Amino acid sequence: MRTLVQFGATKQILIDGKPHLGTDRLVPLLRNFRQHLQDLGVTIKFGTRVDDLHIEDGRVLGVIVSESADEYRLRSQKLEYDAVILAVGHSARDIYQMLHTHNVELVPKDFAVLGKMSLINGPNPLK
Repeated sequence: MRTLVQFGATKQILIDGKPHLGTDRLVPLLRNFRQHLQDLGVTIKFGTRVDDLHIEDGRVLGVIVSESADEYRLRSQKLEYDAVILAVGHSARDIYQMLHTHNVELVPKDFAVLGKMSLINGPNPLK
C-alpha cells in the first residue's frame, strides 16, 4: 500500500480496512508507476500477445511475441530479457496453458490487483 501512496494514492488507503482507489485515481497512479518503471529501464508492451516463453536449460530468457492484431502470428519476434514478469490476470487461459506446457509451477498469491483489460491488453490509454 505504501508503494501505491508513493505513486499518487491517498494515504487513507494505509488505514482503511478495505482500501479502494477508484478508476479516476487509478489512471494517474498507473501513469506515475509506468514512468518510474521505464526510468529504471523496464520495457512495457501494449497491443502485444505473448505466444511462448524462450526457455533454455530451465531458465526463462525471454518471450516470443506478436502484435495482438496479427491473428496468424506471422510477424512474431523473440525478445530476450534479464527477467520476465507475466501480469496476466485470471482470464488468460492461453498463457496458463503455455505455462503448463513448460511445466511451470504456479503459486497463488494472497492479493489481487484489479484493472480494466483496456489498460493491459489494448491501445495505450494512459498517454
